[in-house]
Amino acid sequence: MRQAGHHGLHATVTLPLPNGGGSVPVDAALARLMQALWAAGLRTKECCQDDEMLEGASVRFGSAPDAVKFVRCVVAYLNEYDHVEDVYDVGVDARDFPIFLSDFDTSATVTFPTRAIGVVTDAWTAEALP
Repeated sequence: MRQAGHHGLHATVTLPLPNGGGSVPVDAALARLMQALWAAGLRTKECCQDDEMLEGASVRFGSAPDAVKFVRCVVAYLNEYDHVEDVYDVGVDARDFPIFLSDFDTSATVTFPTRAIGVVTDAWTAEALP
């Protein structure tokens, strides 16, 4: 996770890491999502919402398979509700969740529009996860 006060743009909360690995500051808008990802066993390295280099949110995963699992879950959730009007009127689809592979390690970053943080979190806190 990034350090608290990074660019001072967002309120942060301190979350305990899984398996008693200490704690980290996380942008408050992404806190529920991060907890759900950790509970599902996905390894993350960093998350952020809207900074001067990125308009949107991002999660850097420890591996490409974790990033792919993340995107598949979100896209399946969006597809499940695409026929229900006004459930998620955020105008996003699979193209809004690109995966960027690192040139330096095995990590992969997924970016998505800030307006989709709610639906992404809902996908990962839903009753039936992949």
